[in-house]
Amino acid sequence: MGKRICPFCKEYVQEDAILCKYCRSELSPLPPKKTNWKVFGLVLLIFMILISIGIIFSDDQSDKTPVPLNTPIPSKNPDAVLKLPKFKVVAQDLTTLTILVSKDIKNDQLETLISGFRTARERNILSRFIPATTKGGIKGDYAIIWIFVFSEPDWSTADKLKRFINMSALSETDKQFEKEYTKHIKAEYYYSDLVGDEYGSLGYDDGVITAPNYKKLF
Repeated sequence: MGKRICPFCKEYVQEDAILCKYCRSELSPLPPKKTNWKVFGLVLLIFMILISIGIIFSDDQSDKTPVPLNTPIPSKNPDAVLKLPKFKVVAQDLTTLTILVSKDIKNDQLETLISGFRTARERNILSRFIPATTKGGIKGDYAIIWIFVFSEPDWSTADKLKRFINMSALSETDKQFEKEYTKHIKAEYYYSDLVGDEYGSLGYDDGVITAPNYKKLF
């Protein structure tokens, strides 16, 4: 399957993707192909764009070793402590993470968690909570972050995350999987320094699918 460039963040995505896995923008279907004789030039152009925006990832980002449960971490201000509900990073696919929380977690705790990720980013202490998502990039190790919060271990796995990220717009099976997968997302956090966007919510919403438990936080 071929690749194409997201017109919004200039990242390399699946040719038939309906959602950019980097900036989360909706993508329009490509027109039918006519020729393929300029593939080499196109690949070279994509590589140059990736270098120019600094999103060249290191070889170790496939590492999905779970991060230990977090503890309160002092910020740059020694009098302030950032306290987050307990969670564990279960899987990572480039800029996207799935984290697992207690099955008994309450909505106010989820709101604290999502707001805490924003606070940690503002204080530049995200590395104390989650692994780098754009490691080595010229805009830093956290230029793009997309976090899905689950309370069910079976839905937080690396295999399900990878399938969600690489869904095909042409597959009815993938569309059904997307509906089921997003229904289990307890909360979501997204940040992109490339497009200047940041938001957090309970549940999931992408403008097409809105979970029953959706609530915008910021």
